Amino acid sequence: MLKRAVINVQSTDNGCFAWSVIAALHPAQKNVERESSYPHYSTVLNLAGIEFPMTLSQIKKFEALNDISINVYAIEKGIVPIRLTDRKRSKHVNLLYVENDSVGHLIKDLSRFVSSQLSRKKNRKYFCDKCLHYFDSSAKLEIHTEDCGKLNDCAIRLPSEDDKWLSFCNHCRKERIPFIVYADLECALERIDSDSQSATHTYHHHNVFSVGYYEHCSYDSSLSGYRFCRDKDCIPWFVKELRQLAHSVQSVISANVPMVDFTRDDWEKFNSASHCHVCEKPFTPDDKRVRDHCHLTGRYRGPTHSNCNLNYRDSRCIPVVFHNLSGYDAHFIIKEIATASEQLNKNPWLAVQDVVGHAKLWPWFIRKLFWDRNLTDHN
Repeated sequence: MLKRAVINVQSTDNGCFAWSVIAALHPAQKNVERESSYPHYSTVLNLAGIEFPMTLSQIKKFEALNDISINVYAIEKGIVPIRLTDRKRSKHVNLLYVENDSVGHLIKDLSRFVSSQLSRKKNRKYFCDKCLHYFDSSAKLEIHTEDCGKLNDCAIRLPSEDDKWLSFCNHCRKERIPFIVYADLECALERIDSDSQSATHTYHHHNVFSVGYYEHCSYDSSLSGYRFCRDKDCIPWFVKELRQLAHSVQSVISANVPMVDFTRDDWEKFNSASHCHVCEKPFTPDDKRVRDHCHLTGRYRGPTHSNCNLNYRDSRCIPVVFHNLSGYDAHFIIKEIATASEQLNKNPWLAVQDVVGHAKLWPWFIRKLFWDRNLTDHN
C-alpha cells in the first residue's frame, strides 16, 4: 500500500517530522530515503520554540512560523485523518503518523496512498485531503474543495475539567407513568381472484376485524380495564376510545390529592434525613427541605430539595404501545388518527419510536387535549 506513495526518510535524530517536511519542499531525484539527499531542516525551517519529537499540539505553531499547512493521517483499519489544518496554504504537506516508529513518513501521492484501500483499479482518483472523498477529475475536486472548506468546518470539543461528568437529571422519570395503553389489532386475509397477466398482482387483502386495548393504571387497579371491538368499523371505534380516554384520564390526573397526615415518626424521619430522595444528593445546612408527596394518591414519598420538588412532576402523556406498530398495525390506524379531529389537520404530529420489537405511538391529540386545557403540574 505504501509503495511509491510514501517516502521514508531514514533520520538519525528525533527530527523525523522536520525531515518529512523537507522531503516535500525539496524533493530528491534519487535516494529519497537518505538524509544526505536533502538540505538540513535547521537551515530551511523556523523551529523557534519547537521541541522534538514533534507532537500534534505543536503543529499549529509550526505552521504559523513557516507558512506551511500540515495534514496528518494514520492507519487504523484504513487511512484516517487525525489532524487537519485550519487553512490550506500554497505550501502544503501530508504526513503519515506511525506509532512507535522513529522514521518520518511523507505522503508523496495521496491518491495512490488512499486508493489502495478502496479498489485495485489503477484509474487515478483525485482525493480531497480533508474529507477523503474522491473524484475522477481535478475539476470536480476543485469544486468540492471550495464547498468542503465551508461545510465541514467542525471539530471535536472534549469536556473541560469542570464539565467532564455526566449525571442523570430527569428524576421525574423514575416514577411510573400513571396511565398506559397496550393495544393490538387483528386482520383477516381476504383472497382476491385476479385474471391479470402481470408478473405482479394482489392476491390477498388485509381486512381489520378486531381491535383490543388494555388501559393500565399504575396506582389504582380499579381504573385499569380491557375493552375490544370486533367489527369492520373497529378502527374508528378505537380512535374514539382514545379520545374519550384522554378526557376521562384528564379529570383523574387533574385532581390534587392532599398529603396524608404526618405522624410523629414521619416527622422524625424527615428531620433526620441526610439525602434528598429525588436527586440523592446530601442536604447542606443552607438547603430548604420540603415534603414531597404524590398528587395522585396523597402518599408521602420523602424529603427533597425545594427545586427538586418543583421539578418532580407526574407525566401528563398517555403512551399507546402496539406490538409491531411500525411494521404492520400503523398502516391501518395512521389515516384514522391523522384525520381524527380538525386540530390534527391544522398541526398533525405523530411520533413513532421502535423499541426492541415493539413501537411506541404517542397520539398527538391525546397530548393536545391536556395542553389545550393549560394543565399545570407541580409537587
